[in-house]
Amino acid sequence: MRSVGRAMVPVIRLGAIRRISGTERLETQVWEYSHPLWPAASDGFSVLFVSDIHYGKLLSHDQFDRMTGAIAALDSDCVLLGGDFGEDAEDSPKCIGLLAPILRGRRVIAVPGNHDLCGAVSRDALEAAVRDAGWEMPVNRCVPLTGGAALAGLDDFREGTPDAEAVRLEAQDASFVLFLCHNPDALADIVPPFYHLALCGHTHGGQVTVFGRPVFSSSVYRGRYLTGWKRENGADILIGNGIGTSLLPVRLGATPQIIKIVFRRGSAGRKLAESAVYGPGGKKQIVGGDNADDCRRG
Repeated sequence: MRSVGRAMVPVIRLGAIRRISGTERLETQVWEYSHPLWPAASDGFSVLFVSDIHYGKLLSHDQFDRMTGAIAALDSDCVLLGGDFGEDAEDSPKCIGLLAPILRGRRVIAVPGNHDLCGAVSRDALEAAVRDAGWEMPVNRCVPLTGGAALAGLDDFREGTPDAEAVRLEAQDASFVLFLCHNPDALADIVPPFYHLALCGHTHGGQVTVFGRPVFSSSVYRGRYLTGWKRENGADILIGNGIGTSLLPVRLGATPQIIKIVFRRGSAGRKLAESAVYGPGGKKQIVGGDNADDCRRG
């Protein structure tokens, strides 16, 4: 299947087909997220969430440049990378090396994805690249985020050795826990959840969907963790569509995404403050605003 996908690249990148496939677009979303346990002193703290870049032969130069341009334009206190940097374990360190100068001066926290860990020496190469970039990669542990809030990171659900209980123990003293993991399937077994908000990728929003249903699902739970906001067992979950593609260089009904979240102390809820879509030629279209989405929870 991977060979077929690589063979399709020259055809998919023709102008008209490229626009239909949706790979050459990028949506940026800015959410205001409020929670009563978020530390009041850190009101307005923001994170930028990017996942599933899949750097390699299936990702065009235009896609990569569009992504890095959006990352540079969206200020944040911290950048969170949700794994699958490369199409395979050889491409992942290359992607990190290219991103390092773009993200220089910003705090970056990353977790591995399944594509990053395939191969005998892939973890060593990934960890070396992260270390050289000056990033943090908390695997099955917590790191301070801001104020009394902590960032908890989990190893990949498929190719790694996730230990949610070890993370639970480290997270127990934090007033608010932001959980970063590549594959949302890991969340199903974390009951009760120790986190307040989980950020995940992996599913690509289905990558190719028909009437909102994925043609092929990378999740064992199919539509349960497809994309967007979910709430389970009293905790919030946000699953991003990611940037690149896997197996085939095609997207339909699952536009690539970069998500910014601004945290507030207050009644639990979320609001879509801004949404924009970047297309071929670098055009930017504002498609959301202050009234685009407002969700309050009791």
